[in-house]
Amino acid sequence: MRLIAAIFVLAATLTMIQNKLDIPIFYGTFADLTKLDLSFINAKIVLHKGKKFREVFKNMLEPETFQYSYSNATDDHKNYPIYEGDKVRRYAIVPVDYKKPFLNEHWMHFHELMLSIYPSDFALLEVIHLNLDSDQFQSGGKSFYNFQSSGEGAFKNFMFIGRREYKFVRNYLKE
Repeated sequence: MRLIAAIFVLAATLTMIQNKLDIPIFYGTFADLTKLDLSFINAKIVLHKGKKFREVFKNMLEPETFQYSYSNATDDHKNYPIYEGDKVRRYAIVPVDYKKPFLNEHWMHFHELMLSIYPSDFALLEVIHLNLDSDQFQSGGKSFYNFQSSGEGAFKNFMFIGRREYKFVRNYLKE
């Protein structure tokens, strides 16, 4: 009976993957998260609004709606200013192959694991929702989450990964 229930849950999950894709955007770190390998969950970390982010979207989105969908995905909420500079950036977790499963549970678990190693202000800032249309996606909207700094200074509790710690973090995430 449990096996049948598990099969139905898996089938429902795969159906959801085929119809909808959520791209999380994280903030609150000085670390270069692009150095982390998430290929084992069909994911990679790219700079939000960076060249690789745009390439991923260009491959996933309908050509006719690319400009609108991409603009919607990268548009900042006017009442929600976020500082970005050379060392403080937003990061997106995107699928390596959008035709394969890219599960919300995986990137949520990634976030929890990072906070277990580095308790900090590292937080989910927004989620870009994409809906499947034929064999490619189009904009489905965006969810925003309030960012709250927990320290006295604005960046006091941002996550930091030392240069020699990246190998440990990659192994930790894989395990």
